[in-house]
Amino acid sequence: MKQKAKSTIAIALGTIFFFAGSIHAQRYMENLGRGMVAINQGSGQVYVGWRMLGTDPTDIAFNLYRSTGGGTAVKLNSSPITATTNWVDSGVNTSQSNSYFVRPVLNDREQAASAPFTLPPAAVPIPITQMIVASGTLMVTVSMRLY
Repeated sequence: MKQKAKSTIAIALGTIFFFAGSIHAQRYMENLGRGMVAINQGSGQVYVGWRMLGTDPTDIAFNLYRSTGGGTAVKLNSSPITATTNWVDSGVNTSQSNSYFVRPVLNDREQAASAPFTLPPAAVPIPITQMIVASGTLMVTVSMRLY
């Protein structure tokens, strides 16, 4: 009887140690949304950015939409956005509220819309300048002017 108990314990411990590596190797993933953001840059330009998720496939693309003053949303891009997760929207009426959202595109089909980000009317302009450094890394410098 003692021999059988020892064998059972040995098998149980062996099983635990065998699977312990795969248990610790699992990555904890937060349940994040697209994290839409819109920044009034002044002169009718709005910088719009969103998050690429760790679970997104490599061939994901996006369509970007804007709704001005609560009106019907209008798609801003002529073809799905594939190379970036930001956009500069020009000719925006910033005296009204502007809501932005993206719809992921997979296999030429739009998916569910992200949660919108609403830029309030007359938001203080924050000019953004971009510099590309030699390594190809994008560095964004934000300078703030209060009017």
